[in-house]
Amino acid sequence: MLNQSKVILCAISTTAMDDLEGRRDVKPEQRVHQFMKLRDVIEERASRKFFEEQAQADRPIVLRSNDFFR
Repeated sequence: MLNQSKVILCAISTTAMDDLEGRRDVKPEQRVHQFMKLRDVIEERASRKFFEEQAQADRPIVLRSNDFFR
């Protein structure tokens, strides 16, 4: 993610992606495809989390299931 010209590292847990998709049978080699299908939702939530928590640019944004299902 970019905040002005600064790169903000972001990550999402595999459990969060599985919960978003409603699946538990995703193989490691399918994770990139799974991420690409969910990318818009993931990026929107990462951005929202960054601004809601006023995260610092030197710390990555890590998304977990509870970031999507509150």
